[in-house]
Amino acid sequence: MLGVAYKGIAIPIYWILLNKKGNSNTRERIALVKRFVDRFGKDRIIKLLADREFIGCDWFKWLEHQGIGFAVRIKKNTLVSNSRGEKVQVRHLFRGLKTGETQILLGKRRIYEGDAYLSALRLKDGGLLIVATGDACMDAIESYAKRWEIETLLGCLKGRGLCLKRRTSPIADESSGY
Repeated sequence: MLGVAYKGIAIPIYWILLNKKGNSNTRERIALVKRFVDRFGKDRIIKLLADREFIGCDWFKWLEHQGIGFAVRIKKNTLVSNSRGEKVQVRHLFRGLKTGETQILLGKRRIYEGDAYLSALRLKDGGLLIVATGDACMDAIESYAKRWEIETLLGCLKGRGLCLKRRTSPIADESSGY
């Protein structure tokens, strides 16, 4: 699903129903973004926000080639280059962060056979929120936080109200009491 985050909510714009379990692949994501760009133009995209499932070399390269800014959360074990150019798990670059602290690494780092800027926040539970961006923005973590508006929308679509994850409609489901 591709949605617009606006004033605390997300509004779905384009989506595709997948004939499979799991998330979309790069080809499907590109097709969705192209539909938006064809209709509204690239200049209407401030920043594309995505969670850890929506990563990959070809995806990042395509976004960069199109000039589409992004803030994508990456997994803590993602291999990236350190300051000496050696491949390490990204979590090691942020190991000194204390709870509530944010760090922005200087310069691009090698990731998924491309380059991106990296920022991280140490969460209250001790975990790391690590975000890759295509540009050197100082507010990568704050930009990514807007993605929560999308999670709220998905929660409503999947469980609170529309129940899109169910195989049958609650109205047609005899066991539901409707």
